[in-house]
Amino acid sequence: MLITNLISRYMRLCKAAFSAEDGARLNKSIQTNVMEMLFLLMVIPRKCNFTQMGRYGKRVEQCYRQTAERSVNWLEMNMWLSAFAFKQGKGRNAIVIDPSFIKKTGKHTPYVGTF
Repeated sequence: MLITNLISRYMRLCKAAFSAEDGARLNKSIQTNVMEMLFLLMVIPRKCNFTQMGRYGKRVEQCYRQTAERSVNWLEMNMWLSAFAFKQGKGRNAIVIDPSFIKKTGKHTPYVGTF
């Protein structure tokens, strides 16, 4: 499957999750901004920040910053996506946990010890 097909499929799923009755409801402008930000997170090489999004995206840097400050109910979106995936009855499903909340400085991880 081509990368463009995978990305377009992902964008359709995100759009459905944002506009579904039991999904994360957003108005149209915020929905398009968040979807573009998710797309840019996937395609920007190396470090991804608002400056890079402004460079690669369709909007200016400030628009991405203001969109990121808004509250989006990610839990409802993720619940809708997982319910959709389980209804499809695909052979493989995955649950991913992002450990980026763990603060790391130097060679010591808090509460874990040195590594």
